[in-house]
Amino acid sequence: MVSKFIIPKAIAFLIAFILCPLAVSALNSQSQPVGDALNDPATAAGADRELLFFIDGLVAANFEQHNMAGAAISVVQGDALTVLKGYGYADIAQQQPVNPSRHMFRIGSITKTFTFTLLMQLVEEGRISLDADVNDYLSAFKIPPAFGKPVLVRDLLTHRPGFEEAYRNLFVDKPEKFHALEDWLADNIPARVFPPGGTTSYSNYGAALAGYIVQEVSGTLYEDRLEERILGPLGMSLTTAKQILPSGGPQAMPEMQRDNVASVYASEAGYLDPAEFELIVGAPAGSISSTAADMARYMSAHLGYGTVGDVQILQAETARKMQERPYPGRPSADYAHGFRTENLLGYDTFEHGGATGTSFSSMIMVPELGIGVFITTNGADLATAPQIMARQMVTKIIGGKSKGSPEFIAFSPADAEPFLGSYMTTRRGYSGLIKILSAFAGAGTVSLSPNNGLIINAGTPDEYFPIGNNAFRSRRSGEVVSFTLGEDGQATQYTVGYGHTTMHRTPSDTNPQALYSALTLVMLLTVLQFASSWRQRSEQRPSNVWTLRLSRLTLVSAASMTAVFLALFFVIVEMSSLGRNVIFAWPMSSLSLLLVLIVIQLLITVALTAGLVPAFTKSDLNAWRKTHYVLLTLAFINLMLQFNNWNLIGFDYW
Repeated sequence: MVSKFIIPKAIAFLIAFILCPLAVSALNSQSQPVGDALNDPATAAGADRELLFFIDGLVAANFEQHNMAGAAISVVQGDALTVLKGYGYADIAQQQPVNPSRHMFRIGSITKTFTFTLLMQLVEEGRISLDADVNDYLSAFKIPPAFGKPVLVRDLLTHRPGFEEAYRNLFVDKPEKFHALEDWLADNIPARVFPPGGTTSYSNYGAALAGYIVQEVSGTLYEDRLEERILGPLGMSLTTAKQILPSGGPQAMPEMQRDNVASVYASEAGYLDPAEFELIVGAPAGSISSTAADMARYMSAHLGYGTVGDVQILQAETARKMQERPYPGRPSADYAHGFRTENLLGYDTFEHGGATGTSFSSMIMVPELGIGVFITTNGADLATAPQIMARQMVTKIIGGKSKGSPEFIAFSPADAEPFLGSYMTTRRGYSGLIKILSAFAGAGTVSLSPNNGLIINAGTPDEYFPIGNNAFRSRRSGEVVSFTLGEDGQATQYTVGYGHTTMHRTPSDTNPQALYSALTLVMLLTVLQFASSWRQRSEQRPSNVWTLRLSRLTLVSAASMTAVFLALFFVIVEMSSLGRNVIFAWPMSSLSLLLVLIVIQLLITVALTAGLVPAFTKSDLNAWRKTHYVLLTLAFINLMLQFNNWNLIGFDYW
């Protein structure tokens, strides 16, 4: 979903509770077409026992390492389902083991591929043009103009509409807060921060907008259109975009399906905490619940270029187009028409991941080999665990058929110079106070490795080596990142290995390190001010009125700044305690208090600045105290500028 919501570094999930996986289904060697009904979790066609043993070991290791609740896996090869298996529990309290043909898991952003498939059906029918302005299909609201270029329909499929990240009310925690898709889209139009078609920056809003266009053009509610044109024809009876809402509403999940939804768990502090079904207002971006068996049918349809058995959801020409990149040329992962693509062991993949706050999934297909792997879990402490596991499974299946990877080329420290530095993700908030969340996440860094490669750290450090065309590949994972150089020969950005976002070289006004440095300097000078005031407590009261006023002002400023630091500490603590629920609690009471204290500190900083003139012309401060006063004032001014850069001055929460 939000492949991952950015939260403070203090929110770290600890691994202390070990949950052993319980395999609840077996395989047999009977052949069975993927399109046929699969009601028995113990059934899989053309069972690959060597692969099954590999998967069992892989899942066991990940359950132990990543505190998983339950998981379901399906693998298709050619026209056969070769693995369909459940692990762990769909409901821990009831000790109900996962049934991969029955239990429905939240698949998060894999929903987007269904949305874009629906959109491509309308393109196929001539009712939507990929080169049209999205506003051509919107009646209730319009996307405001920017950069002199409209957002095109194809930009939505490739995550290049140029929107900032949209957080507000994408998830809601209570049914009464749920509202119509068009209302959410109209009320939360993101700022356009990049020219459309140029910068890849994953957009939940863009995908939800695509689903709304499907709804507008077809005249059918998105959830119903999905049922009519994809789920029904493919026999995916335990898949729906409808959610657990009060019965009777158009977006309420039918009772029959509700009984099959796996419980979800938040993995926090080393244990699994039962969580509520997450309601996603931007449904086309991530609301689908599905089974591993149903997802096998879906993968088979795309691997069959729109057809599985006697059912066709897309014409072959359209299905093949979906696998093409509209913006070719980037050596790293990128988006085709709604699906992520990369090159794995010489083969092009066709895939997508998904994450809500509790449920994580991955789907990887290799069309050339007819391979499809799907894995989902209802609780884990690492959102990318299914993606890593799916990649390992695909690698295992490819085995000796690998076409190899690009060769590494010679590289020297001098060659590395243009790429080194700090970078900031484009997938973040630029407007309102939500921008501060990216400061908590920090900047990514690129540095020279001891082995004459690059260490790229955007959360998890890895070592990359050059393969040409300003691209670098990891020896460990095989992922490729690619850089763009400016006219001066220096890198201006790079695309992360997963391909869903771009890292721009960090501008000085939004460098988290600058904020941290400003806070550190003010903290040191504040402590020094208290120490100085304590030392002067027994001295004779100054006879000069301005000396007395300025001394009191600096002491008040130090006390006010201490209150700001304490409030900031409580904000971080509250965010950490809320964990994934921070998106429901925003803005917290501690945050509102912090903003009030910052306004007070701003007024005091103005007073300190005004006091510079009398400090030198009317007071009898000695040289040391004048120097300290100037340094303290400049440090406060710098901090206020940093606070302003991160939208911490004012009360614009979004």
